[in-house]
Amino acid sequence: MSWYVYLLIDPRDGEIRYVGGSKSPKTRYQVHVTESVNTPKFKWVQELRARRMKPIMEILIEYQDEKEMVEDEIAWVRRLRAAGCPLFNHNRRRALSTRHPLWGPVRREQYPGQNYFWAHNANIKRAERNARKF
Repeated sequence: MSWYVYLLIDPRDGEIRYVGGSKSPKTRYQVHVTESVNTPKFKWVQELRARRMKPIMEILIEYQDEKEMVEDEIAWVRRLRAAGCPLFNHNRRRALSTRHPLWGPVRREQYPGQNYFWAHNANIKRAERNARKF
């Protein structure tokens, strides 16, 4: 099974705004463009959608090992931040995953007005339905 590190790029100026990792980039992209968690990334996507635009997803690297993918994803975030890219990634993203081997127990983080986990799971289900349409 393959894993991927990908970028989300602002179509207006070509700036890299997010680095992510996934085994299903198409589904993950749908989550990004449909999620409703109140974060800076959500506000950016809403701003693009108001202009009838969407982020551009670019696959950076393909991996056969999840652990290697996660390590490189973190390294790319650091590299791009050091280069001055205005990324929306936050340091605790992977800590929110209950199944990831590199991070300890899940920290339940509340976002204004809703539970992150409930919103994230609902968006994944919606994205999976939308991905089947492609």
